Amino acid sequence: MALYADGLGQYQSEYDALWQSLVPQSGHAATLQGELVRLIGRLASEYYRNGNMNWNDAFRNMAKCLETELSHHFDALPDQQAIQVYLYQMVKNGETGICYYLDGEDIYDKITDYVVTFCQQNELAVLNHCPTTYHYAY
Repeated sequence: MALYADGLGQYQSEYDALWQSLVPQSGHAATLQGELVRLIGRLASEYYRNGNMNWNDAFRNMAKCLETELSHHFDALPDQQAIQVYLYQMVKNGETGICYYLDGEDIYDKITDYVVTFCQQNELAVLNHCPTTYHYAY
């Protein structure tokens, strides 16, 4: 399995370029696109590097932001359902520290794929409203 965490994700070069151009060194991104890239990076890092030891309401709210924003922008019903399932499992990972795999695919990578696709389909910058809407500070 090729993982973004190993630098081998399906859209790795695109993800890396988005991170470079949209995610600040610290704090929230100015755009929704950058914030979604930052959030999936934060959630995956918390799982892979820390085993979700720091999981709290802020991480749960970050996952809710990803679920809501991605589902809102992907009109196809199967995509909406998949996003909801992956994010549900991501929250479960946070609460239990156990990683769930669906069909042999890493859920963090699947959400990263959706984030990259979202950014490619929405090239015009959208202002980031996520921290205040979903109530997370970091």
